[in-house]
Amino acid sequence: ASVRPPLLVVITVAGWAWVIRVCRASAMNLELVLGGAVQPPVATYHGALVMLSLLMSMHTIHIVASDIPGLTWRPWLTCNLLLHALFVVLALMPRQTFHGEARLSLVRTLVESVLAPL
Repeated sequence: ASVRPPLLVVITVAGWAWVIRVCRASAMNLELVLGGAVQPPVATYHGALVMLSLLMSMHTIHIVASDIPGLTWRPWLTCNLLLHALFVVLALMPRQTFHGEARLSLVRTLVESVLAPL
């Protein structure tokens, strides 16, 4: 169950890039709807690709480490905790690094989606 949240974050970010691409292709003024600037979808796809590579590398390390006899630490737990910590660090990075505008527009849209039914 702990594998799903990072994978869902990657899928959500990639899906957000797809939404931006479709809205721009249909000439929808997404900046006006969201009330702020939106980065190009390529930048958001890049962020999703970086997170996917982190996810795959942590799982590769866990698989390789699990086959080494005599390990005293738990590779699955350690790699999973490290993966979650890396995703939190990526989310909390300063706005100027790692596609800050794309992160901000995604968070703003998610918050508005939660508050809209209220």
